Amino acid sequence: MEHDINRFIDHITCQRNLSAYTVRAYRRDVEDLLSFLKEEGIEDLENTCYKTIRKYVSHLSKKGLSKSTISRHISSIRTFFTYLKREGLITQNPVLLVVLPKKDKTLPKIFSRDETEGMLDIPDTSTMRGLRDLAILEIMYAAGLRVSEVVGLDIRDLDLKEGEARVIGKGDKERVVFLTDIAVKTLRHYLDAARPCLVREHETEALFLNKDGHRLSVRSVQMMLDKIGLKAGVKGRSSPHMMRHSFATHMLEEGADLRTIQELLGHEDLSTTQVYTHLESTRLKQIHRKAHPRA
Repeated sequence: MEHDINRFIDHITCQRNLSAYTVRAYRRDVEDLLSFLKEEGIEDLENTCYKTIRKYVSHLSKKGLSKSTISRHISSIRTFFTYLKREGLITQNPVLLVVLPKKDKTLPKIFSRDETEGMLDIPDTSTMRGLRDLAILEIMYAAGLRVSEVVGLDIRDLDLKEGEARVIGKGDKERVVFLTDIAVKTLRHYLDAARPCLVREHETEALFLNKDGHRLSVRSVQMMLDKIGLKAGVKGRSSPHMMRHSFATHMLEEGADLRTIQELLGHEDLSTTQVYTHLESTRLKQIHRKAHPRA
């Protein structure tokens, strides 16, 4: 069986050109399965059946592994057995009918209103970079934009007179989002006082620029927001998507309906937006427990 692993690893390394990290993960998962098979007295992969694989999945679950980790194990060994079948080393793939466990539903992390306001107070607007960072935060919170949508904005996408912006979302789908008065004011200040200095000699339509005058990257915005969150006293790491989640949650708290939030976020399916109702429910439950005299 060790020989079969080596052939498989050579295949995914050379033919599929996977990264060294991914290859190590495949090897680790497959070797874990083979150790289990040996403990079960199975020395030949041809004798591995569906029931054995199901027993292995149960074994992983009893070890306390998360559903996502178990899913990764199953995906790895499914790829392994698919390779063996294609090479004629086994006659059946025992993993084909194994269903991946449903992932646990996790609620998105958000900033509280106080945390959001605290973060918006952090950028030093006496500097070009501070003006830019505040403009980014304001437009993200005003419109619930994805970080990719923020860095993809061009000057021509803004209509500050109408308080609107045109963004290109997932699947290259275009939508119009709306800006708050504060966001419009901050963007005007950035465009007048900071961007002309950042653009240098470059000719670019990009709205948000780095110190070299080029379009700001997703990574730069992620790092900026994390640093600002840290300064604002936010526990744990801060991310641009948390600002998007906060926008949706705070809108829902103020009475916006789910369909409106769906349109503003650019979600195709309402079920994607419904996660925010769970967040609101969790918040209400906490308030109930804290306020009810018999809770």
